[in-house]
Amino acid sequence: MSIGQARRHYDIFLSTTTPNHIHFRLLNADSSIKTSLALHYDSSQQVDVYSNGIYVSPRNRASNHTVLMLLDLPSGITYSSPSSSNYFNR
Repeated sequence: MSIGQARRHYDIFLSTTTPNHIHFRLLNADSSIKTSLALHYDSSQQVDVYSNGIYVSPRNRASNHTVLMLLDLPSGITYSSPSSSNYFNR
């Protein structure tokens, strides 16, 4: 557990083996409360993001491919972006 502040950016680095599942939540917050997390992995393997059990595609995914193909675009994620917006930076 940790305590964080709304509308702040946090960089998270894992020092050991990356877990298969990791959960983040803001306790006692409604959908208007947002924060930004950057989770840094040692591996460049695909990381899938789910929100309430529903897959959320990265914002830089090429929509014309059935497999994950990434576009070389800036993240474009701001605090006004929809909840669970994500960007995969290789």
